Amino acid sequence: MSEGDWKHILINFQEPRVNVWQHNVAVEESILQAFDEDLTTNIQLVAERLDLSVWKVWSVLRQNGKHVHHYTPVQGLIDDDHRRRLDFCRFMMHTDVEDSNFLKRILCTDKSNFNHE
Repeated sequence: MSEGDWKHILINFQEPRVNVWQHNVAVEESILQAFDEDLTTNIQLVAERLDLSVWKVWSVLRQNGKHVHHYTPVQGLIDDDHRRRLDFCRFMMHTDVEDSNFLKRILCTDKSNFNHE
């Protein structure tokens, strides 16, 4: 190759563009706001609502130091729970006094199912 060919190649050479992120601040703020307003929401729901890909929502969360989590609702205590728990404890204590084998016949397990095999 001649020197002119090399100059032409070097002038027209461009570095490959890898992982070029296009930032749209309004979209990113919409994504973050959706999660700030409702902590129980999920990526799929936000992506559908904002007409974005799940990957876009996930990547914006990661770029902003947010972590994907699954909301797990738990049963909260209500005002009447204290009285009901106290009634249950009294029932158990009185029943045990009347029948000393009552508590021995209660099976406590952490298994979701039980069979006699």
